[in-house]
Amino acid sequence: MERTWPRAAMHLSFAAAAGLLLVLWASLYDVAVKGQAASESVGHTQEVLNEIARARLHFALADSAQRSWELTGIRKHLQERDAEVARFLSVLEHLKARTAENPGQQARVDRLRGLAGDWARGGPVPAVEASMVGATVDEQVQHMTEALRGEELGLLAQRQGSALERQQQALRFLGVAILLSLLILVPAYAVAVYQAGVRRAAERRLSDLVDNLPIVVWQMKSWDEGRRRRCVYVGENTRRVRDFSAEAMRRDPRIVFRTMAAEDRRRVQEAALEAERTLQPFDQRYRVTGADGVQRWVHSSAILRREADGSILWTGYWADITPQKELEQALERANRELEAFSYSVSHDLRAPLSTIDGFSHELWARAHAQLDDRSRHFLTRIRAGVRQMSVLIDGLLALATVSRAEIWHELVDVSALARQIAAELQESTPGRRVELVVQPGLQAMGDPRLVRQLLANLIGNAWKFTARQEHARIEVGRQPLEAGSERAFYVSDNGVGFDMAHARHLFSPFQRLHPAADFQGSGIGLATVQRIALRHGGRVWAQARPGEGATFFFTLGPSAKRIN
Repeated sequence: MERTWPRAAMHLSFAAAAGLLLVLWASLYDVAVKGQAASESVGHTQEVLNEIARARLHFALADSAQRSWELTGIRKHLQERDAEVARFLSVLEHLKARTAENPGQQARVDRLRGLAGDWARGGPVPAVEASMVGATVDEQVQHMTEALRGEELGLLAQRQGSALERQQQALRFLGVAILLSLLILVPAYAVAVYQAGVRRAAERRLSDLVDNLPIVVWQMKSWDEGRRRRCVYVGENTRRVRDFSAEAMRRDPRIVFRTMAAEDRRRVQEAALEAERTLQPFDQRYRVTGADGVQRWVHSSAILRREADGSILWTGYWADITPQKELEQALERANRELEAFSYSVSHDLRAPLSTIDGFSHELWARAHAQLDDRSRHFLTRIRAGVRQMSVLIDGLLALATVSRAEIWHELVDVSALARQIAAELQESTPGRRVELVVQPGLQAMGDPRLVRQLLANLIGNAWKFTARQEHARIEVGRQPLEAGSERAFYVSDNGVGFDMAHARHLFSPFQRLHPAADFQGSGIGLATVQRIALRHGGRVWAQARPGEGATFFFTLGPSAKRIN
């Protein structure tokens, strides 16, 4: 089993790296937010400094206007002073709003406002601080605004230092995080490379395996009831079975149908459409003719599945079955020749056998009174052997006839045939009383003559093997099989039965499960039954227990499934 620890290690490494990146992202986000706040604080401090400079300017202009008025007595200068004082007070209002979070600055602004108000009214101007006693108003204003400016510059330096420290911390953390990420991702990358190598090696092994198979594996997608097809995969060994390359199949999947023999193409196309309609497995055999003109047989099998995109995915294989077909054809020829030989031999044996039977009968009629008991016993054995051999020849001829006869399919009333055969058996043995149960309405598609022969053999055997039962019972019916929807006919009896350990010999010619002295017969009847079922595309089998009777089941091919 392939080791799973490399894959687990790779997953854990990538998970750890992802977690570290998330932590790094959170930290950088925090630094960015705080950096933005620091930038805003720097901007705020700069605005405060600008307001302080404006305040100093307006007060300086007001003081200059005051001096001009005192020197000239011109009232215009007094008006200019009052306007600048108003501007000075307005700037102080802005300063107070911008320094709302700093009580010390607020107090300085208030003292400046009071100082300016007293000065503008012409009253006495008290010193704002003990150190400023005797100083002019302008000097006091400069002192106070300088104090405001100095504190703001101190705050600015403090904020810039804090922002720089946070940036340095962020850079240090980023370096550590990158280093740790590399330490984690390098082994993960190595594991990923290892896994990719393992996967490529597995793909090469699989490709080598598939391409060296005696079959061709393929996948194909189909849309719109087969009007559009696309090759998903086809083995590179396509030419081993089909007379085209894998590349040609990938270019145009319809080449599969174009290279079939014309007499098989329509049948296979209809089977493909039916498989797509029902999603049942596809299984067809057809002929293809190569560029060399040699015809080969191909077995194509596939399973179908509907995909999420509505297409139908075919997964199948092609196999060259030309040798098997040639073997089947040779076997069929050999069977026909063997059947013809058996028929010929059986037919030719009738003439000498008839001669032996005739002369032995004449000898018995003329000389049995003059013969001693032992001679009469010998003559009786000869005549019994002749009769048994005649029965065997009849059986062989019947078996050969079944194998050679042409089959005509039509609807057969199985119930009526079973009652007719039982009536004939009753006439031949009038002293017997047998309970016959036949299900009404039994029908099958088949050759009426061969179906009658099959039933005659099975019912005849049941009649024979129930001969020692006081209350003999034979039943003919039909029942569904456990494996599916197919239904099988059956002939059941309560006769002597047999041991299922010997069931494999049931349908072989001349094989008997009971001594000939107990139950007469040729040993060919069940072989004939099997041959008839096989020729109809069906099968036959039995279930039995010694002393408890036997049941023989048979089907007559796929067409029989559709008959109720």
